[in-house]
Amino acid sequence: RNADLQGANLLGAYLSGVDLTGANLEDARLSGADLRLAYFTGAYLRNARLNGVDLQGVDLRAAYLDGIEIEHLQSIAGADFSQVQGLSEATRAKLKSRSAAELDVWNPYT
Repeated sequence: RNADLQGANLLGAYLSGVDLTGANLEDARLSGADLRLAYFTGAYLRNARLNGVDLQGVDLRAAYLDGIEIEHLQSIAGADFSQVQGLSEATRAKLKSRSAAELDVWNPYT
């Protein structure tokens, strides 16, 4: 919680279930990381790189996502994007274009 991981290199890290509520992850490199069921509630992810990550069941409520990179996501099934801030229209469209099977999954933790 509230960790300062600005600019951290977490490429390919196993972070499933980690609690990074309120963390500063500005410019962090998380590409290829396993983020399933992780908590990023209110986290600051400005310009973070999330290419190829698994966001299944991730809690991103009220996270700040301005400038994030999210190419080649493995899954967003059950991810909670409620009240996120800074999400560009292009990124929002990219998320909305995911399959109905992913978009129709409820997050039981949020």
